[in-house]
Amino acid sequence: MLSNHCASQSDTVTYASEGYFRLGVSLMKLKDYHSAEEPLRKAVELSPDSELANDTLADNLFQLAGIITGNEKPGEIIDKLREVVYFNPEHIQGYEQLSRAYDETLNGQKAITNAIIAQRLQADKKMLKEAARSRESLNALYKKYKMTPDEFKKVTTPSKNY
Repeated sequence: MLSNHCASQSDTVTYASEGYFRLGVSLMKLKDYHSAEEPLRKAVELSPDSELANDTLADNLFQLAGIITGNEKPGEIIDKLREVVYFNPEHIQGYEQLSRAYDETLNGQKAITNAIIAQRLQADKKMLKEAARSRESLNALYKKYKMTPDEFKKVTTPSKNY
């Protein structure tokens, strides 16, 4: 009897997670990214190992980071973008935007680090044109902040582990 209870409880969590996920996706399709955030977070909370749920939440957060109202406090966009790459450590655009956001705040170290990660992910995915463009941006950042690639040899490229 106990095993049936556990199985049904597990099924309930799965169904609930899927319900939250579907609600979030539906709201995203309507471009209601603010409303989609909560159900997608709930889906990830209930199914933290779901790559699809994590990636979808990351995509939604990326959309939210791109909605600039002009009322953002410094760092709010950075915080949102950091969440993007937390939920999807292979979100190339998240790293690119994070690099730009850090550059805007004149944080060269973090701007370069995120640019390096974006470039590596592009190379890994055989996105050669994009990787070449990233390399140009990266070289401009090195020059702007008077830094060298040697200072960033220990940067590790994150990967999904769910």
